[in-house]
Amino acid sequence: MRGHEVATSEDLSSDRTSWTPPNQLNRGETYPWNVIAIVDGKEIVSPGASASEMKFKVLSASSARELENLKKANSHLALGVCYALND
Repeated sequence: MRGHEVATSEDLSSDRTSWTPPNQLNRGETYPWNVIAIVDGKEIVSPGASASEMKFKVLSASSARELENLKKANSHLALGVCYALND
């Protein structure tokens, strides 16, 4: 893994659908991520070594405000355009 660890979670149960990092991530930054699951005592890493690196981006403050305003307008088209432009 390149870089350094920014956050890690405690062991999570299989019915858990979300997790929030203990420290706020920097707005506008792109972060790689991976998941390590323990199944029958063995570690399974996702994405695997042969897969592309998975990433996510934390929206800038202005983009987050714009997104919240668009959600209030209830326009799926406008939201789609906003998501596409913030890729």
